Amino acid sequence: MVSEVRRSAMPRILKSFLDVRHHSPTYCGHDPRITVALRLLNSESGLSLEQIARKVNLSDSRLRHVIREELGVAPHRYVKQLRLRRARALVVRTFLSVKEIASAAGFGDISHFARDYRAAFGETASQTRRRVAVSAKR
Repeated sequence: MVSEVRRSAMPRILKSFLDVRHHSPTYCGHDPRITVALRLLNSESGLSLEQIARKVNLSDSRLRHVIREELGVAPHRYVKQLRLRRARALVVRTFLSVKEIASAAGFGDISHFARDYRAAFGETASQTRRRVAVSAKR
């Protein structure tokens, strides 16, 4: 029963993380180091959290703690949210294959990408592309 509740709640939870109104890239919180760190995360620089922590003069664990405290979400979920948003934009705006999109968005494994994309958006990347193409024809 508990696992069923967790599974059914997961897409709703991920959708809330993907909502642009929450966790905006233009975050202006109390700590300017976090603002810089989030800008670096939002850029497509490919820097790890450890590298970003060094750039903003925080320890890795402190950066993770402060991001969680300020945004209300763990850093790895925030990064996944960013990757999924990039992937969705690529699905809608390009003709790249799903495998190329997964790689460009920072997913190393296509099966993880497919599972996370479906959980977040309620459809596969291919379904999104078909739906967008049909609505564009109208």
